[in-house]
Amino acid sequence: FLYLAMSTGFDSIVYFAIIASTVFLALEPPAQEIPPAIPRSVLFLGKLVFNGIFVAEFLAKICAFGVVRPKNRKYPAYFEDNWNKMDFAVLVLSVFDTVSAFVNLDAFVGSNVMRVLRLLRAFRPLRMMNKNPGMKTIVVALVGSIKPITYA
Repeated sequence: FLYLAMSTGFDSIVYFAIIASTVFLALEPPAQEIPPAIPRSVLFLGKLVFNGIFVAEFLAKICAFGVVRPKNRKYPAYFEDNWNKMDFAVLVLSVFDTVSAFVNLDAFVGSNVMRVLRLLRAFRPLRMMNKNPGMKTIVVALVGSIKPITYA
């Protein structure tokens, strides 16, 4: 599992899935009343495929690195890394959102709560910053510039 979790090919597949799932997220209408740009069945199938890839990545990483205790002294355990904690939270929300398509969870938690949970999936592209220091620097600079802009 360590070889799989550390391989560049596996990372490339996951990064492609992040980009593609972000495109699908952008194509998904914010409300059921709005017709989608592509059929809902395609959006749902994409959601299933992407969740499958992300769950496989999660399982490979916890098998390779350990959950809370490291399996190898070279690498920290999965939940010792803050990026992995955020990734896990997004994964749980994505799976929860997918399950909500089978079970009408809007009736239990409310449609506004479900919209917020769907919106939180937009954090997935932030995972790419973990491997790209240049992107991380740009995003930190952009976030840091928000406060001075409010004074203008």
